[in-house]
This record gives sequence, structure tokens and C-alpha cells, in this order.
Amino acid sequence: IKVHLQITDIEYAELQKKLDAGEITLIDVRNPGELIRDGRIPYAKNVVLMSLGGTMMLSPEEYEARLGFKKPELDSPIAVMCLAGIRSLTAQCALKGIGYTNIRKYKGSFEDWVNQGGLVEYTKEK
Repeated sequence: IKVHLQITDIEYAELQKKLDAGEITLIDVRNPGELIRDGRIPYAKNVVLMSLGGTMMLSPEEYEARLGFKKPELDSPIAVMCLAGIRSLTAQCALKGIGYTNIRKYKGSFEDWVNQGGLVEYTKEK
């Protein structure tokens, strides 16, 4: 039996290229406090891990109203990330569990992005 292994990780260079080209949705599952403290990757969309399942089950209209960006289609290319890559694995499994088919985990996540010299945005506390 041949098992087709899907590439489920994405590395910095490919992610950077796809983000710049608008070819992938990057979902950051860290808590808002972490984004304020550590900064965030430009283009990344924040959907907190604890509410990820419920959030991704919202209707497209409700999703957009609540999060301020379009809900990805089930087959849209999505990358998930967190701080070091642990929570992103949980997010990847959760998204696959509700029917998303094109989910890749950003290996190393935010720590890797910073180590690679990626651009980081800082949000002012409200």
C-alpha cells in the first residue's frame, strides 16, 4: 500500500513568498496579549486557539463581521502558527477535523520568523 504523505509544514522562505503574493492565509493562534508583547507577522490573522473551532464554524458573514476579514474556503491554502509551533499543531488538527483540506503548519512559528529576520509589527495597547 502506497501512502501519500501530504506536506503539512511550511518553511519561512515559502511562507514569506506566498504572503507577499497574497496566496495564503496565515492564522496566528496566539493570545492577543502575546501579540502586543511580542509583535505580530504582517498579514497574519489572529484567531485565538481556544475559540478556533467555534470561530471557523461561523457563517462567512458572521465570521467576517466578527474578525474583519473574509472566511477562508475549505480548500483555501492556510498556514497556522503560534509562538514556537506547539499550538499550531493543535490548530492544524482542529481545522482538518472540521473539513479544511489545505492546512500547513509554520514550523518554528513566530520564533523562527524572528530568527530569520522577518518583519514584525507591534500593536499599541488599546
